Amino acid sequence: MPEKLSRPTVAAEPAFVTPSASAATIRVRSGWDRSRYVEVPDFLRRVPVSAGHQYWWTPRNADLLYRAARQVAAEYTDSLGIDDPDASIDSAGWYRLERDLPPSARRVLTVAWARQYIGCFTSLADRIAAGLPPFPACTGQMLALHVILDRAGEHLAACAGGPGSDLTGWLHVFGEVEQRLPRAAADYQLELLRDELLEDDDVLLLFDPAWDGIENDTELAARHRLVNLHPRDWFAPFPQAASVHNAR
Repeated sequence: MPEKLSRPTVAAEPAFVTPSASAATIRVRSGWDRSRYVEVPDFLRRVPVSAGHQYWWTPRNADLLYRAARQVAAEYTDSLGIDDPDASIDSAGWYRLERDLPPSARRVLTVAWARQYIGCFTSLADRIAAGLPPFPACTGQMLALHVILDRAGEHLAACAGGPGSDLTGWLHVFGEVEQRLPRAAADYQLELLRDELLEDDDVLLLFDPAWDGIENDTELAARHRLVNLHPRDWFAPFPQAASVHNAR
């Protein structure tokens, strides 16, 4: 992915964006069923354009990451049948989640664990919907945010006519909402967002065979200040996460 991404171009069409009864949401035509409307957060109202230290948190960036987070969560939920009380990790759709996890997480994968991990995506989406930057509060959310940013990159590539053009339905909604959101220099700069939202990439070490077993090495973790890398600890809040994130 290029370090800086230009504003995606979307085929011109009527905006079809209408205010909803709530000032905090808008109604747009569904990307897949154009006769149906769906409600999405109105980031024009929820995310003020700032020239301060959070200049990178723009309405368009919030909209992009919100959609990516909700889409990934929905895909995992649907393919895994996670809402089914009889859900089993032996069902056919589980490869979709397994392929996105490091080996250490695949070894402890259960239905309960998967529900918590999917909850990381919905928690980040809820934070974005409230107009707040999605600073991760646990290791699970850190990996989820990496996945969200990667999916956002796929969306932008599709908007530009690159790989991933099967996202046609998403593009319709994206184009309609984007027309009403103000532009900012930091829009769609995913590497900038990655730098600002993530303090480190420690969780990505779990994908590197050279670091196999790092999640069990307490001495190394203490020496390098690695926190909660074992998948059983992914959902434990980082120390002082809430106060730090609310202050930022």
